[in-house]
Amino acid sequence: MNKKEPNLIPMINIIFLLMIFFMLSGVISKKETIMVDRPSSKSSKEVKHSEFLTFSVLPNGTIFFESNEINLKSLENIISGYDQASSKKKIYLDIDKNVNVRTFDQILQTLKNVNVNKVFINTKVKQ
Repeated sequence: MNKKEPNLIPMINIIFLLMIFFMLSGVISKKETIMVDRPSSKSSKEVKHSEFLTFSVLPNGTIFFESNEINLKSLENIISGYDQASSKKKIYLDIDKNVNVRTFDQILQTLKNVNVNKVFINTKVKQ
């Protein structure tokens, strides 16, 4: 008795073709960017902000860290938990030029409370 086994190679080919089709046609979502109208400065310099903790502040005072909305207490907790051994905490603020001065002062006071040594403010070049 000769039993014929089904040939699976065509089915495997179709599965791989479908997989490739869906991988190529799938929508790749962009990382959500927070739009900030930065203040201008004559002395703007490029800084490698990958080694910094980066926070964005909108005109209404809303603070974002890694695209998540946070409050001042969360800001303090994030910075306190960051690199406990290092005394050199560097913060990169991407702050809108229309942020209220009181809000900016509260952020700076919070940073001072957790012993932040350096704060860089992202600016655009004044033309």
